[in-house]
Amino acid sequence: MASIAKVVTALLVLQEHPVGEGEAGPEIAYTGADVDIYWDMVAQNGSVAPVVAGSSLSLVESLEAMMLPSGNNYSISLANWAFGSVDAYVDRANAWLAEQGLAQTRIADSSGLSLANVSTAADLVRLGGIALRDPVLADIVATQSVEIPELGTIENTNGLLGTHGVDGIKTGTTDDAANLLFSADVAVDDEQVTLVGVVLGGETHAAVRGAVAALVDSIGPGFRTVDALESGRPLAAYATPWGQTATARATEGVSVLVWSDTAVDVAVEADPLHLADAGDEVGTATVTAGGEVVTVPLELDASLDDPGTWWRLTNPGGLDEGAAAVQPSPRPTPSG
Repeated sequence: MASIAKVVTALLVLQEHPVGEGEAGPEIAYTGADVDIYWDMVAQNGSVAPVVAGSSLSLVESLEAMMLPSGNNYSISLANWAFGSVDAYVDRANAWLAEQGLAQTRIADSSGLSLANVSTAADLVRLGGIALRDPVLADIVATQSVEIPELGTIENTNGLLGTHGVDGIKTGTTDDAANLLFSADVAVDDEQVTLVGVVLGGETHAAVRGAVAALVDSIGPGFRTVDALESGRPLAAYATPWGQTATARATEGVSVLVWSDTAVDVAVEADPLHLADAGDEVGTATVTAGGEVVTVPLELDASLDDPGTWWRLTNPGGLDEGAAAVQPSPRPTPSG
């Protein structure tokens, strides 16, 4: 994982000390012990961000110092501040990963410096999605540079930010490989689609950036909008033994955004009826496209009235046997 592990650190620190969107969070005092952590990371050839004994940074500023330049020292200082120690943080992080169902991911430290921080591409994509749902963290990882008075200008190590729609998330570097967990916004018709992906094991960061750019540019054109269901579309027909008819229609239209040849299916369930008024809800149409499911009520467009005493007398038991027969209309064919 390398420094992609810092995404977990940031999420857990923010879970322990929530920060409202647009707020800076609590102040954190930095001491000589934090300066010692800085020099220890320098000695291990780890990436660092400057720290000044006696300074005070907000939680958001501290997270910026950890995430943008991948400051290993800030990951340790924040773990100590939020959890009392890195060991306590590691225990909490692995419990949280299990809670999230990220079973193939294991955290060994707060920085990602240890080779025992391991994961899979599938888990990391899910982790990226979790990170983007936190507005504070999503804003930090999309920042190219920030000016922190006590530290100066802090630059983001993600060289793709601002190009190809890329707006995050975290680089990772080891002696053997370059990694990038990324997010990118792609315009599709009038919508913005957010892609989350990861490239692991690149020879260099330049090679990884090229691979991600090519990947995003190739995926974007594959999205399309499908008009799966039209409002008012007849989806089932009713006919009574005494000659009345009515149609069940979709109460609203459904358009879904899909990629490539993702199948779009429309399933109709219409209720059996005896008597009903126009406007009654009489079933549902369910649109399924990949993992997206949209359910639309069906509405009757005409009443099915009681046939009256004479019909009952001349057709004993006819109403009890089912006054209206359901005949599904031709299956809707999604277009788009």
